[in-house]
Amino acid sequence: MSIKKITQCSVLSLLLFVAACSPMTHVVGDGAQGNSETTKRQMWVVNLVPLNAVDTNAMAKGAADYEITTKKTFIDLVLTGVCQNLISFTSVTVKK
Repeated sequence: MSIKKITQCSVLSLLLFVAACSPMTHVVGDGAQGNSETTKRQMWVVNLVPLNAVDTNAMAKGAADYEITTKKTFIDLVLTGVCQNLISFTSVTVKK
């Protein structure tokens, strides 16, 4: 393999890795009004079947205005790798 091919594969892998870690944010009401955060980790079997339920309404504790952020952190990626991608982890954060 040439250096050019190796560089192209490395850049493509890096771009896919960065895209996989990008967060998704949902704004409820007027969004977060303070800086109170609660984070829980959701687990999925083969990204199809949830192992646990993360209730964002319960995490918001009745607040009308909050933000929900779903992302894969470095720890989530390490745990997913340790489980050989059979169980994947995602962090869910509610900011009020």
